Amino acid sequence: MQPHTVAHSMLLQDDAFWAQVLTQQPFYVDGLEFEDYAPAFRLGHSRWRDDTLIEDVLARLGEDWEEIKGQSRLTWFEARDAVRAAWERRGRMQQPLPDAEAA
Repeated sequence: MQPHTVAHSMLLQDDAFWAQVLTQQPFYVDGLEFEDYAPAFRLGHSRWRDDTLIEDVLARLGEDWEEIKGQSRLTWFEARDAVRAAWERRGRMQQPLPDAEAA
């Protein structure tokens, strides 16, 4: 599978996850929809780096938010926690699975 195909597949899986659990998240605002949060989730997912802490790039991501949010009704203040959640989820997905013998 080509790298861009793998990345696209991961993004689709991530979208499906967030669409399913969105309303259970502490940052969810009643009346908003997945489409409002999707750009924030995608921003956190796509900008994740294993050698970078979210705190080190959050201000920059906030600067980028207005340009990439599209039709999302979220302000950066509302989107920030969704970006963080997607960043952290992506990081957990990158962790190696524990060795069966070590368990």
